[in-house]
Amino acid sequence: MIQLVKYKNNKIYNKETSKYMSLKEIEELIKTNQDIKILNYLNGNDVTAAVCCSILQKIHLCSNENKGLEILKQLIRGVI
Repeated sequence: MIQLVKYKNNKIYNKETSKYMSLKEIEELIKTNQDIKILNYLNGNDVTAAVCCSILQKIHLCSNENKGLEILKQLIRGVI
């Protein structure tokens, strides 16, 4: 499992590679079936789900394809 840390400034850091990661890079990890866990730096809380929602919102909902919106609707409907 790849553990990442989300800092107060919203930057996400990979301790394994000693590099900051973009949401797009995190999305690629997920697409390649990498198991990730993102922890809040201040309190150690798991914020993986919140970051995944941010990926859908910032990358997909803001694009022209709106695929992210359809995925969110299906999740709410319980289809997926």
